Amino acid sequence: AKKKAFGKHFIGKHNKIIGKYVNDKKDGVWKTYLSDNQIKTIEKYDNLNIVSKTYYSNEGFIFSTTEYKNNKRFVKQFRKDGSLKNYKEYKDTWTKVGTWKNYFKNGKISSLREYLNGELVLSKQYFSNNNLSIVEKYLNNKLNERKQFWENGNLKYD
Repeated sequence: AKKKAFGKHFIGKHNKIIGKYVNDKKDGVWKTYLSDNQIKTIEKYDNLNIVSKTYYSNEGFIFSTTEYKNNKRFVKQFRKDGSLKNYKEYKDTWTKVGTWKNYFKNGKISSLREYLNGELVLSKQYFSNNNLSIVEKYLNNKLNERKQFWENGNLKYD
């Protein structure tokens, strides 16, 4: 494979980007730094295809990661303390799919949403004790059924 244009590039508010091209496509590890040499993003490519991207906050902690596999992207966002804030899946470009999860700081699930080809089909919210708070089922992206629960797990009304 022919390699070209390895080195530093300067754009906008990002002071430097370091990476290499193979046949005019990004390959290997690419790093973007801010003007104060603080890391902003790390992208990893394998066989000229993007594999993952890690974003860093201005405070220097990992803000989010994206993994790319089988035409899907798997996104995780994190809090300053490193705990997982949420998890999302997309197919193709930005079509919502799979189970999206939000987490309490203690790591328990606070809510989840299930998507099928971009359409919301199920939503669940939880109390911090892990009991269900609300369950909503959707049909054609419209609310079809809703159940609400007390914190002790009992159904509020039918």
